[in-house]
Amino acid sequence: MSSYQGGRGAQGHGYQGGRGAQGRGGRGRGGGPHHGGSQYDNTVNQNWRRTHDDHPQHPGRGRGGGPYPGQNPRAQYPEPRGRPGNYMGPTPRGPSHQEVEGRDFKVEISLVSCPNMRDLEMFLAGLQPNAPLDTIQALDIVLRECLSNRGQRYRKKLNEGQTTGMLRATCQNPGERQSSIINAILRDNRYNEDTYAIEFGLTVSEQTTTVEARVLPPPLLKYHDTGAEKECMPTSVGANDAGWFCKRLGDMCRTSGMEFARDPILPPVVAHGNRLEQVLKGRYQEAVNALSRQDKLPELLIVILPNNNGSLYSDLKRICETDIGLVTQCCLTRNVTKAAPQYLANLALKINVKAGGRNTVLVDAIAGQVPVVSRVPTIIFGADVTHPSPGEDTSPSIAAVVASQDWPEITIYTGNVKAQNHRQEIISCLGEMVKEHLNSFRRKTNLAPQQIIFYRDGVSEGQFQQVLHYEIKAIKTACKQLNENYKPAITFIVVQKRHHTRLFPMDHRNTDRSGNILPGTVVDTQICHPTEFDFYLCSHAGIKGTSRPTHYHVLWDDNRFSVDELQTLTYNLCYTYARCTRSVSIVPPAYYAHQIAFRARSYLDYGELDSVSFVVGSSSAGSRDEASSSTIKQLPALKDNVKKVMFFC
Repeated sequence: MSSYQGGRGAQGHGYQGGRGAQGRGGRGRGGGPHHGGSQYDNTVNQNWRRTHDDHPQHPGRGRGGGPYPGQNPRAQYPEPRGRPGNYMGPTPRGPSHQEVEGRDFKVEISLVSCPNMRDLEMFLAGLQPNAPLDTIQALDIVLRECLSNRGQRYRKKLNEGQTTGMLRATCQNPGERQSSIINAILRDNRYNEDTYAIEFGLTVSEQTTTVEARVLPPPLLKYHDTGAEKECMPTSVGANDAGWFCKRLGDMCRTSGMEFARDPILPPVVAHGNRLEQVLKGRYQEAVNALSRQDKLPELLIVILPNNNGSLYSDLKRICETDIGLVTQCCLTRNVTKAAPQYLANLALKINVKAGGRNTVLVDAIAGQVPVVSRVPTIIFGADVTHPSPGEDTSPSIAAVVASQDWPEITIYTGNVKAQNHRQEIISCLGEMVKEHLNSFRRKTNLAPQQIIFYRDGVSEGQFQQVLHYEIKAIKTACKQLNENYKPAITFIVVQKRHHTRLFPMDHRNTDRSGNILPGTVVDTQICHPTEFDFYLCSHAGIKGTSRPTHYHVLWDDNRFSVDELQTLTYNLCYTYARCTRSVSIVPPAYYAHQIAFRARSYLDYGELDSVSFVVGSSSAGSRDEASSSTIKQLPALKDNVKKVMFFC
């Protein structure tokens, strides 16, 4: 426990000490636990909020330990407000002093006697309304034991097991969710009985809003010609022998239409996590040497992991994608030992796109019948920013931008990432990233896109003006830098999933197998903005719990989409997600951007980032961003052969 220095009476806001801890490292009479005081095992900082009556306008300077010379009254404190267990008030900045209103004052510890401790325990338990002033006058209070109250929110990142348990505990089917919402309005909240609502003449309906909706038809999809069905209608519907697994996986990939070697370049090898980098680089060099006569390089590394070890997975991806330049596919031992056909088919989907292939294409795209997109060369962007987990106060946010690289198919995407200021949502280097994608599109198609469709994830309604002012302007500036006369038409759409709107069917016969609304259900009236262009779209078939529709809000539209055209395009794109054969809940470009941003956090070297200082003072926003940008350590660059494929799938 730290020793607090004190004068003859700590001055300022009524925090006044006795003669203990007088200027010599806490050695005064009745000072800290090292001299004349009791020693307890646990220490806790308790911050108190005192009323105006507890703090005289002119605190005394006597030696008595009370607010007035020679007095030691029993002060009554109000019941602490706020969350249980959290008491508001000044907080110590360091081990020896606290600055309040520009004035430094020092506090001594005098909480040393068992009777005082008993009074404190009774006071904290609410069994007595009063406590001696010298019991609670110190900022740091010695307690016998420290207990945490139940029901407090845990603000740090949960591990995988905790996350799974939380999802399982909070999952509700649509019927249960609808009932809980209605009960919250009628029984718990009782808005219509609220005094303030009555004063302002506000009433809240006790019935859910009935809205008009329609169900969009699913698109036709084209798979490889070797498949059982060339075109189909989507419905809502440790390995002991690693060589055997690779053979089974190769058979599945060839069945799916891929050119896949029957045997791996090198036989499998077992490696420990503490030698990961050494083994990876060594095996890669051996594979390069084995292929040297064929003038080829290894294209895929299959890794079998023992469990969901986030650290091992992150290190593996960082080394292979930013150092070696090799695409990887990870598998878990428990899945490898089973080698179920469905699992192998899912792996084949991911391996195919990582090798530069396509899993599926919209039939309308091949026929040139996709609304608006098929008429002229079009590039579709997706962007997202991921922020550090709670408790990580120095890690940067990561901005990711992906863009389609094939037209008219629009199924292959590439991505790039940048680190930026801590918890900054606006993408500061968007222009540079857009320009890189436009150049890549031109190289692969020999065409300059005449239309840009931009799906932006993670922006709240309060940030719409910032996005209009900065990000759309950055896109236009990037185009102008490529060519003074290059002015493609831009449509900018915000994708929002974090909202509390739920849609339930009036006729419960019109549901999918999970009881949710049918995929393709779209709502664009009544609960949408009366003048702006927005809509709710449920593009996926629910598996468990209650489906949450995605809210699409159009901020800018040079392409003049009709409502039907944009809704149909967005819904059809949801069937082209590369990692599965189902439609997904948000449009794939935004989904890919989220995935690559999350992957890029694996590249961060936290040891070096901890030494980077981020500016978080009270300066203006502009100067703060400018100053902190210069101190951000950027992510390691992706290797070119990794960047050109969908390595993030």
